[in-house]
Amino acid sequence: MSEEVRKPARVKVRRWKKEDIDGIVECHIAAYNDYPVGSHYDRRLYELALQAFPEGQLVAEYRGKIVGYATSLIVQLDEDVDYTWDELTGAATFSSHNPSGDTLYGADIAVHPEFRGRGVAGRLYEHRLRIMRRYNLRRMVAYGRIPGYPE
Repeated sequence: MSEEVRKPARVKVRRWKKEDIDGIVECHIAAYNDYPVGSHYDRRLYELALQAFPEGQLVAEYRGKIVGYATSLIVQLDEDVDYTWDELTGAATFSSHNPSGDTLYGADIAVHPEFRGRGVAGRLYEHRLRIMRRYNLRRMVAYGRIPGYPE
């Protein structure tokens, strides 16, 4: 890794647009390259997330390149229920998004391997917290995959 990559990145975090999706897919595959073929998200699932809750879909951009992303939706959670990721995300379609819910659910997050350790994920989480506050939600619950630990 070059010395430039080790320095903190001047990353811009913003809501994503439809035209960002190809870059998001590329980032996703790079971040989770050790996951089995077929377990990666495709363009259609990102389009569905964007349609369901545009405010909850974030990208981290560095010099015009997508170097990270986070997906989120609002859900209603009952205290005594153990939910699966498929239940909470509507099997990745975000059809479970409930604007009247009480919880921001962080469905996925990834940082391109070349940008890890530079605060990108932290910046994405900061923006998720802003969403949580903006919608006056009770809490945030997040799912995350760990690179190097395939499903």
